[in-house]
Amino acid sequence: MTHIVVLGTSHTLQCGHSSVQATAVQAFEAELKVLVARYKIARISEEMSSDGLTHYGVTETVGARVARDVGLNYEPVDLTQTDRVTLGLGDGPLFTIRHLYSPTDGGQGFRNAMFEIEGEIRERVWAFRIMNAQASPVLFICGASHVGSVARIWSLLGLPCDIAHHDFAV
Repeated sequence: MTHIVVLGTSHTLQCGHSSVQATAVQAFEAELKVLVARYKIARISEEMSSDGLTHYGVTETVGARVARDVGLNYEPVDLTQTDRVTLGLGDGPLFTIRHLYSPTDGGQGFRNAMFEIEGEIRERVWAFRIMNAQASPVLFICGASHVGSVARIWSLLGLPCDIAHHDFAV
């Protein structure tokens, strides 16, 4: 049974991006280590992919560094661009709707709805990827906007879930 501990934050802090003050990154790293000890974390998973690392101009996240430093397994579980194309996610449907139906808002309402659906698909993929590994409990780091949805998925599955932070910020 996979027990998940969810920590929501900004992706810039998650990545230790250069736009974030070093003291904030250090505080985030310290909090991750506290959570690892408090919950006896067996592995760290993140809403992250190689594309995400490239987007933020980093080679690893703060979570990956903490996992390495404390000897835990680490797994990025987000979809890559290739995965998204394979699943037909992205702007493909928007192109079709705009050309076939000519919505009066230029397709913005449709884009918003598709973005929400894409997020739900990604969150379910994360759940499957996280449950695929055996070590538990798992610390899952994600964007703050996903915390409630991830907790809801775990509840639907009847699995234990703790929310460490809805939106960790320093």
